[in-house]
Amino acid sequence: FMTLENLETARRSVLIASFATIFNAVILTLVGFALLGFFTQFESAIPLGTNLFEDADQVYPFFITHYLPAGLSGLVVAAFLAAAMSSVDSGVSAITAVVNTDFIERLGGRNAKKVTGLTRVRFMAVGIGTVAILLGFVVKEIPGNILESVNKSANLVTVPIFALFIMAWFYPKITPVGALLGTISGIFAGFLVGFWDVLTGGPRISFLYMGVSSLICALSVGWIICRIGPGREEIKANWIWGITGVVLQIVVLTILVLYGKSSY
Repeated sequence: FMTLENLETARRSVLIASFATIFNAVILTLVGFALLGFFTQFESAIPLGTNLFEDADQVYPFFITHYLPAGLSGLVVAAFLAAAMSSVDSGVSAITAVVNTDFIERLGGRNAKKVTGLTRVRFMAVGIGTVAILLGFVVKEIPGNILESVNKSANLVTVPIFALFIMAWFYPKITPVGALLGTISGIFAGFLVGFWDVLTGGPRISFLYMGVSSLICALSVGWIICRIGPGREEIKANWIWGITGVVLQIVVLTILVLYGKSSY
């Protein structure tokens, strides 16, 4: 949708993509329920020492390797590896392009553009890929199953970024500071919900509430700032509002964490 000809077409693209995402989620959910029904009906099929709910991450791989016909199980494993490789290379390419275009070339001026672009991008891709691999070893320290871990790490900024696009397309009077503070507040809200138990020592809040809280918080803060904040042309006022807003959000986050700690 970022390459389409006009705003109306981009809006339609987002709606169509949203319906496609919902359809995909329903299919995957049905697969999960099918596996749950299979292992509930045939409890002897569950490997010894494995709990169906506590070790849910191991159920699908176990089913693929033990109950799918030979050949088909290999195709499914190959599909998983292909999907993982596709996600990694597209992610590395996207991050490299953004960092090179929006930061290095823009902030580096003419000197940055004199350097051979292809050589610089190659080194950046290797560095970003290495960092991504190393961060993969940290994900296992995040409590919860694999779905919860992914939502608390890689997907922590997914909903706030989605809210950023929503604000750009559907908020007629959106301003840079409103979009920025809305996105940051969405990230903070998701982080607070996702790691509430770690930060405060209280009960764990389901990670399913992360997306909802991030979206509501990002859109609400963005809308409020756009209504009461400075206009797009007031650059100095935007800087002041932006810095002040970030500081206030950090203060509010700290107060909520301290209050949570004192309550448990």
